Amino acid sequence: MYPIDLHALRRDCALEIEGYHLINYSNLSKKDSLKILAIRNDFSIRRRMVNSDLISEENHFHFVSTLSKKNIGYWALKKKGEILGSISLIQYNEKDASFVGGNFIAPEMIGSGFGAVVNYFMHYIAFEIIKCSKIKAIVKKDNINAIRLNKLFGAVLLNENFSQDIIKNEYLSLEFSAETWFNISKEKTRKIIEYVL
Repeated sequence: MYPIDLHALRRDCALEIEGYHLINYSNLSKKDSLKILAIRNDFSIRRRMVNSDLISEENHFHFVSTLSKKNIGYWALKKKGEILGSISLIQYNEKDASFVGGNFIAPEMIGSGFGAVVNYFMHYIAFEIIKCSKIKAIVKKDNINAIRLNKLFGAVLLNENFSQDIIKNEYLSLEFSAETWFNISKEKTRKIIEYVL
């Protein structure tokens, strides 16, 4: 494993599959920033989030203005100018070179299999561009599709929640490793996303 690249958290990233790009929230136009906020605030998306409250435009733009000062990354997934989803890597832990990862897709993409594509890109940026060793995730126990998808990506269920801020009975804590990504998950999931695309 190469040294971790925390500077990549603030950059845009061209992805290995042609036409897809991750645009850092700090580099989005106002129109695109409002689009990502609208997607995140859509009830079908936010109801699955740890914080399911609506986010105001003011709070969103304030949050975006602070991103360059933190070791976190938020990107909009775009293709041909259209925003299809979002990826985040937050809560960097220097001890084990891990992040808490998250993602969501545009509401119209729900049920299309595109969640696998966004998940693939989250792992790709974390393990191949930033070069962290682990991604941790929190998933609602009733989100069966997300749990199945995460298992496909090599998720291991943690015995205890790693976040004190969540209600233990509602969520599962999962962990993905770079080793599993490079040895098993990348090749297996790549075939699936090629089918979806």
